[in-house]
Amino acid sequence: MVAPVSAECTSALTHEADGNVKPRLCPNGGVNVLAWQWYANGYVNAGPVTWSKTLALGTDVTASEVRQAMCADFANVYGTNPLTISGGELATAYYGWSSAILAVINGFQVQDCQTGG
Repeated sequence: MVAPVSAECTSALTHEADGNVKPRLCPNGGVNVLAWQWYANGYVNAGPVTWSKTLALGTDVTASEVRQAMCADFANVYGTNPLTISGGELATAYYGWSSAILAVINGFQVQDCQTGG
């Protein structure tokens, strides 16, 4: 795993009704280590722990690779659009992905996984 592009912090997490946690980011825009750990592993329907493919991508990615990883994470890790998008936003902050990649993440819809969107 590569180091994050910005400083990290450790802030206690608050769980939201949709399954997300906050704060995901530090006041300086860096990644909250506890949030990263929470999104890095998870489960859908109380199944076995499955590691996030999106958070494991690294720095040099294409929009297509991010979409494919998010589709896998939706199916195997998060199970909802809000959680899948939050994982992608966290990865963007960690790896310093471009605004074009962030646009793919913010526009994620699980229907795109079936249609190749």
